[in-house]
Amino acid sequence: MSMHNNLKELLTIKEGPVVSIFIKTYPGINFAAKNQLKLKTSLKTAKEEHADIDKKAWGAIEGQLTNFMNDIADRIGQFPSIALYLTPNNYFKFNLNHAIELDQVIVGPEAYTLPLLAQQATKLSGTILSLNRDSFELHQFKEGILLKQELPKDAPIDMVSALGPERTDTTTTHGPTGALHGLNTKDEEKAIDNKNYYLAIEQFLMAHTDLIYKRLFIIGLPKNQSLFRDLTKLKTVNSEITIKKSPSALTTAEIEKELLDQNQVLIDQTVEKLLDRARSLDEVNPSETNPADLFALLTQHRVKTLLINEESMFPGLIVDGQIVDTEPGKTTNNLLNDLANFTLRNGGDVYVISATHFNSGQFVYGV
Repeated sequence: MSMHNNLKELLTIKEGPVVSIFIKTYPGINFAAKNQLKLKTSLKTAKEEHADIDKKAWGAIEGQLTNFMNDIADRIGQFPSIALYLTPNNYFKFNLNHAIELDQVIVGPEAYTLPLLAQQATKLSGTILSLNRDSFELHQFKEGILLKQELPKDAPIDMVSALGPERTDTTTTHGPTGALHGLNTKDEEKAIDNKNYYLAIEQFLMAHTDLIYKRLFIIGLPKNQSLFRDLTKLKTVNSEITIKKSPSALTTAEIEKELLDQNQVLIDQTVEKLLDRARSLDEVNPSETNPADLFALLTQHRVKTLLINEESMFPGLIVDGQIVDTEPGKTTNNLLNDLANFTLRNGGDVYVISATHFNSGQFVYGV
């Protein structure tokens, strides 16, 4: 069984061990063999360094890598880097939008998620409504890429399919959606047609809510967006991230980049607000920045957001709800990683951010 890009499912894995692989990829399908070799080499290295894990578990993990290769390995090079998690029963693949500096392979009782969490932009997902004056398209935005969505036959993909052909006489006729199409080309008649068409799109989307994934982002000229937002009752329309340009003037790559860039700006703003609050809390209670003491606050639900220093490592594991001391210097035993996973499992948020936000020797803020 495979679970692509599903962090929630990844954090429920209990069978272990988990092999976490992070590689910088060679771009494009022409280097598929090189990317596959990188993954095989990483897994071989992990197996050699962890001879204490039984052969049956390693055999199952190797089988999951083979499954991944058979499924989508030729498309690894679509992104600068990938994170691949292998367990005896599953594999999980995440595309990373920025190239990692150093390939890594980490074996532990659970997934090593800190490098993945450091790339918050990969969290952005939703449905893209490309809105023209007289037509529309839907795309799914997942893992930083646009995937065109097939629409049902009753979709009002353009003004004619929604309102019918433009009237050329004075007879009273209505289009497929019940709205009357214009009799002439005067500006006021065009405005009525535009409004009726957008109402038809809204009614279609409300009747087909399964087509809308989490959030609805709009691409369109400002006047088109303004009209649609004034009319719509859709609760999923996102107002923070939007592209106010004609969809036909943008390439797929330009849309993907703009959405990710805008999302990163929002993340940066959120992190700055959290940092201000965390620093004020730290002045009152310095223990909130100590990883071991912080765990108690997490279990008491007094902290729900972590800000983790991306360059830090603190030895320890969380085992059966208790912190266990481990040998310093072992990447597999990073208490910060376990704290991050614990927080996410319990509905909190985690931001892995630059070391420049922390004082010397400081590992984490709790908010």
